[in-house]
Amino acid sequence: MVKAPDMTARLAALLDELGPLLQGQLVLVPSSVVVEGTYGVATATVSPNRAELIPRALLLKLFVAEGDHASHEWALVFSYLDGRRVAPGADLHHVRLVREAIGGVARWRSVGWERDEHDEWRDLDTWPSVTNERP
Repeated sequence: MVKAPDMTARLAALLDELGPLLQGQLVLVPSSVVVEGTYGVATATVSPNRAELIPRALLLKLFVAEGDHASHEWALVFSYLDGRRVAPGADLHHVRLVREAIGGVARWRSVGWERDEHDEWRDLDTWPSVTNERP
C-alpha cells in the first residue's frame, strides 16, 4: 500500500513532468490533494497571464490509482479563454491524458477530447475559484 506522503510526492512529481508538455508551470492547489489508500487525486493550474489580451488558462485534475500489478495515471485537462471553458464542440469538455509505459519508458499521451457524461465537471464551465485568481 502507498503511504499518503509517498502518494503526495508522486502526484507532485507527475505534475512537474506534465508542466513542460502543457507549456506552462503547473501550480498545485494544496487543498485539492486527496489520498485514500492506493488512490490519489490533485488539482493544478496554469494561471492566466494578465498581460494577454485574451487570457488563457488550464486546470488539470490528476489521478493515480495503484493496482496489484500496475499503476494507472491519468489527467483531465480543462482549457479556458477569457475565463470560459473552451472545447472543439458543444458536447466535448476536456482532454484526457494517460501515462503509459512504452518500451520501458513512461510517457504521457492524449486520448483526445471527452464528454462530461455525468455533469460532474459542470462547475468548471468558468475559471474556477480553486485559486484566488480570475482571468
